[in-house]
Amino acid sequence: MSWHIAIASLCLFAIPMLTLPEAIAAPANMTDSPWQPVARIAPTKPFQVQIINKTGIELEYSSTTNEFSPRRLAPSVTTTVKQLSTPVYLLINPLDARFNLKYTVSTRNNLVTVIVTQSSESRTGYSTVNIQETGGIFVY
Repeated sequence: MSWHIAIASLCLFAIPMLTLPEAIAAPANMTDSPWQPVARIAPTKPFQVQIINKTGIELEYSSTTNEFSPRRLAPSVTTTVKQLSTPVYLLINPLDARFNLKYTVSTRNNLVTVIVTQSSESRTGYSTVNIQETGGIFVY
């Protein structure tokens, strides 16, 4: 039986190493990765989320963890969501499904600001702001 292992080992060393095509190779560094947080909060401190509707259409926002029931946000209106805990998934969607959304996220003093605009791209827009237990904020 040990000769089977020896032959298998020789076969493995005889196969040349194949390189991954550039399209699926790992990024050179993590800043090239799309799975980097767009912003961060200090997760051990209280935080708030300010949503600014710059779309010109009515939005609906809610959380998947049910901290509050779905709410509407009129065009050109700003609202602040308080007393959230991590992890939280905030869902922000247009009431008119013909529109796609784009989010611009920033933080200052544990205030997360989400500016919502209409996306001019034909692909599906953003629908979720995810604030993780580590403080990383992702949009998708």
